[in-house]
Amino acid sequence: MINLISSKGDTSIFVIPAQSAKFKIATLRFDMSKLKPGKTKTRFTYDSKFFYGDYSLPENLEEHMCQLPFAKQSSSKIAQGYNGDFSHQDGNMLDFQMPIGTAVHAARDGVVLELVENNERNCATKNCIKYNNYLIMYHSDGTFSEYVHLNKNGVKVKVGDNVKKGQLIAESGNTGWSSGPHLHFSVFRQILDKRVSLFLFSLVLVSCN
Repeated sequence: MINLISSKGDTSIFVIPAQSAKFKIATLRFDMSKLKPGKTKTRFTYDSKFFYGDYSLPENLEEHMCQLPFAKQSSSKIAQGYNGDFSHQDGNMLDFQMPIGTAVHAARDGVVLELVENNERNCATKNCIKYNNYLIMYHSDGTFSEYVHLNKNGVKVKVGDNVKKGQLIAESGNTGWSSGPHLHFSVFRQILDKRVSLFLFSLVLVSCN
């Protein structure tokens, strides 16, 4: 900025409320303290990028899942756990072995934020990550849950849908970066351009009403 000052000072990160049609970030005005004689021109340029979620959430945020991401009366073996060698390095994610077409249920209440279901390819290298079918849900505490490797055209909800815990949301598959049929599941918080996956071992122990 030249000869301008922002009403928000040096703040450059803003949290915009969900579904905002118009949201005023700041007001610009002449910076009289820096004006030089005869120099009254102003200039303002900007660059922007955005990420979902609220970066200001506390670091010690705790997540409590009330249901595993499949039907209550069923079970699934964990094929890869936290910090796994195949694809979970430095991350708290879980892979549940599931035959293609297995019902995937929401682990908790949330809003469908993003989904992809048009892919059908897979391979055991990271090159195939672009073929992942997935669903991301946003939760009231500012966290997100992610369900990955879903079956082609297997998602049962739409972006913007309010989903209840235990609701059928998709079919498991074997798409993207995958060496066999399974469901990849994780919960994370977004810190600007970085995801921080949450430790969810209690997910298999917690009993909720």
